Amino acid sequence: MASPSLSSSSLGYPPFVTKRLNELQEVEASIESLRAQLVAAEFRRDVIKKELASYKTSRVGAYRFPPELLCNILSLVDEDQVVRNRRLSLVCRLWRNMIESTPQFWNQITIKWTGSPNSFAKIWAYADICLQKSKASPLDVTVDLLDLPAYEEYIYQILRDHFLALRVNPLDFNDGDEVPYSAFYVEYMRFSATTIQRLCEFSKGHTSRWRSFRMNLPSALRESGIQWLFENAEGLYPNLVKLEYRIADDEDQDTIPMTLPFFPSLKWLETDQHLRFDYDCRMVSQIKHIQLCHHASVHFLNNASSLFSALVSLEMDIWGFGGGEHLSERVQFPSLRRLAISGDITERILGLFDTPRLSTLRLAGLKLFGCPIAPLFATLNTLSIEARPPGVLHGATLLESALVQTPRLVSAAISVDPSITADAITKVVDKVRNDGYTLSNLIEIKVTEKEPSLDVQGSALHATELKTLYKIDVSAHCGTSTYDWL
Repeated sequence: MASPSLSSSSLGYPPFVTKRLNELQEVEASIESLRAQLVAAEFRRDVIKKELASYKTSRVGAYRFPPELLCNILSLVDEDQVVRNRRLSLVCRLWRNMIESTPQFWNQITIKWTGSPNSFAKIWAYADICLQKSKASPLDVTVDLLDLPAYEEYIYQILRDHFLALRVNPLDFNDGDEVPYSAFYVEYMRFSATTIQRLCEFSKGHTSRWRSFRMNLPSALRESGIQWLFENAEGLYPNLVKLEYRIADDEDQDTIPMTLPFFPSLKWLETDQHLRFDYDCRMVSQIKHIQLCHHASVHFLNNASSLFSALVSLEMDIWGFGGGEHLSERVQFPSLRRLAISGDITERILGLFDTPRLSTLRLAGLKLFGCPIAPLFATLNTLSIEARPPGVLHGATLLESALVQTPRLVSAAISVDPSITADAITKVVDKVRNDGYTLSNLIEIKVTEKEPSLDVQGSALHATELKTLYKIDVSAHCGTSTYDWL
């Protein structure tokens, strides 16, 4: 028996209500259909957006660069390697993969004391990662122990927890008792040498990849590290191009002269220590840049010879040199183009240099009594003078005595305290020209002032930076000299 249907009529609804109920059912069915279409449309929209986003990303200029070019650009980011790699890896997946797989992003190996033996061990672990990921890329190696504490309470922990764990020059034990504390102190004094030995052992098989080596030591550790390297360097570093080592100043200790071993590819040398060259080796004739300070400058001037035939740039700090009265022989640098001298500059010192191709000269610390007369001024096209006070009048006199010696000069910069005025400079230039010195190549003169430098290297050459206050157009064709504030 069929069950009775429940129609609107059976429920007692009037006919118009039944019609409305049917319309409501149709509307609800339509809404459900539209909702399904909306979901499908939104899904399709998301798919299209994703495709377009991928297309737009691929059209960004940086992504269209060849990978080799993009790597070269990003490798120039001037940041610590750890910070740089982390920041670039966060940009996108493409850059992260590129950073991880490109050897040149991992070619800096830095062993720097940052506060504790534990952090030092982590630095060694990161150095091992860099050594592996750099593959065959040239290595730039740095050992920086300047912040190593000299407090005795740290010494025992440093050697016990670090060097014994590394098994580098392990200390002896007798019946379970450790060797006397004094032995640990001796090892601490050899910390730099031990670190270098650890580095060389760590990078065994990779020393041919060393491109540059920089070492900064506190005075307490002395030269033991670099001395060990020099004594064991023969034939191990055929591609070392740049060598830099400094030891913090200590007036109570004398530097120990060391002989620079044969590095067949060396082109760049920076040091503040006594250094002896093997003048019979061809390495001397290929060095292009030397930066020296303190005792190293004195020793160099006493022993330099014409064998430095390829030297293009020389920077020297000669504070406390005494004017060079004990020097007699001239030094010949046939290829030298840039010379920077900081310190007690005298006419005698400048007269020592035979530099027929010199074009740029920087003098820092010149006294305001007039510029020394020296043959090397004749070939200059760029001159920078950082003078010592007392006054503007003497600054103008110094500038005048420099201009009459530099017929080829194109640009000059002068720093005095108080700064020389633009009007004073204009009058000096006009006076020199009226006296028969045409200065036909001279275009501009800059007035600068000293400001603190962020690069503290313990050398007067790095003690200050020059900020340009204004420059003056002094071209010969100008009827009146003009100047612009910067």
